[in-house]
Amino acid sequence: LVFIFNVIIVVHVTAENELQKLSKKIDLIVYLEKNIDQKTAEEITQTLQSYQEVERATFISQEKALEDSLAAHPKTAEFYQKFQLSNTLPPSIRIVVKNPGEYQQIFEKLKTTQYKNLITNLNEERRDMAITGNIIRNLEDLTKFTRYLLAWIMIAFTLGAVLMVYNAIH
Repeated sequence: LVFIFNVIIVVHVTAENELQKLSKKIDLIVYLEKNIDQKTAEEITQTLQSYQEVERATFISQEKALEDSLAAHPKTAEFYQKFQLSNTLPPSIRIVVKNPGEYQQIFEKLKTTQYKNLITNLNEERRDMAITGNIIRNLEDLTKFTRYLLAWIMIAFTLGAVLMVYNAIH
């Protein structure tokens, strides 16, 4: 019985850790105007970092975005070199929040900041936010289901333990 409880506790702790890791892999990318200067971009990043819901906000310059893209896609890098293409990627800010359900709040806060005119994906069709929102809802549903399932398993084993002890005493 003690062994079974230990196994259930290990499964519970492992599931919680994996769900936390999974929630940290979801992020929001805010695209900035191409002609934005470094100082203003860092101010926006600091503003985002100051929100209590935000765990981390990272500025990604145009050059860094291109480097990362070309490193991830070597065939594209060949085309860039062969045809001497210019960098069309916008600078951006990658936002990771403490709780995945808070992305919509961050998005709404961005709409009211003084920098809203420098952020390009605030006023466009919110397709990317809808996709992110669906992923976040699915993650929250998975988290709730896992927690409920583990709680009911713990209750069932506790009830079984009580009955076994009662039977042994009886």
